[in-house]
Amino acid sequence: MPIHNWMSGLKGTRKLVELCLPGSHDAGVYRDQNAGVNPGASARCQYSNIWQQAMHGSRVFDIRCFLRTKGVFKKKKTPTMGHFFKEGKDGYLGEYGGTLFSALEDAATFLTVYPTEFLIFRIGHTKCTGNVAEALQQFRKRTDPITHKMPYASVIHRGATGNLADLQVWQLRGKLLLVFDQEFNSPNFSTDDGYYPYCKYPSTAQTGLTFCGKYSGAVGTSLALQSKNKGNWSSEGSAKITNAACEEHQKHGGSDHLLWVYWQETGGDVLKNTTATQGMHARLDKFLSDIRDPKNNLPQPNVIGHDFVNATTCRKIVKMNRDVDTQF
Repeated sequence: MPIHNWMSGLKGTRKLVELCLPGSHDAGVYRDQNAGVNPGASARCQYSNIWQQAMHGSRVFDIRCFLRTKGVFKKKKTPTMGHFFKEGKDGYLGEYGGTLFSALEDAATFLTVYPTEFLIFRIGHTKCTGNVAEALQQFRKRTDPITHKMPYASVIHRGATGNLADLQVWQLRGKLLLVFDQEFNSPNFSTDDGYYPYCKYPSTAQTGLTFCGKYSGAVGTSLALQSKNKGNWSSEGSAKITNAACEEHQKHGGSDHLLWVYWQETGGDVLKNTTATQGMHARLDKFLSDIRDPKNNLPQPNVIGHDFVNATTCRKIVKMNRDVDTQF
């Protein structure tokens, strides 16, 4: 079965919290020739743009935005996705990827062509919130030069209240669900416009989405200590932290938030590390097998965010959904 429309096999009554979704870590850090960006090996996390990632099966996109300045005399600042180790408003010590507007266009085009699917943008680690609001407004009000209609206005999911983890598939089909970190707490980001907050467990939003998960906190905060203890700076350490996150989530009880698994290794050449013989891609089968084994008593992740998503990795994750596992 084609992976690009795998959600067509999902029952419409399935809740978001019941699903296991392939996710893209640092989804915007890819080579974009049109924008003139080519991230280096230590920053680039994806093979291709949002359209291609969605075609490969990814449905949740981890996005960080910064202001990229272009031009010498007439300087233009554009909200652009990227990854920076010093996350100031304009970025510092890192790399840019594609523009936020290109990501929104890719998502809207994909959902128009494949209305059985839905996509989620989780936008955080962003300082230029006002510029992001302007880009979103521009996206929503963009007019087709031929029909004079606003084709993207209906793509963004709007009108939800309460816990978004309870949204059912039929309510999400053909929609882009936008959730924003607490940095976006301003009148520019109204739930009426479909701009929902996301929180990190145990904090919750009255209307929004809550995630839990571990990254490097289990092994310390300094880079030196992470490296020494093989935290997310090794595939072995990353796998251990992921298992710890699953075990902790199991203790939370209930089904009011999503478990986000950070299936990624930090540091060095990201592509080389990810695709190595003992890298994160190679370890994915064992992790998913452990989740499926009932004797381990581990919860099913809701999002498995990983680097360099492709049809093979997404297909394996998609099979965790009982509605579609036999189709792959």
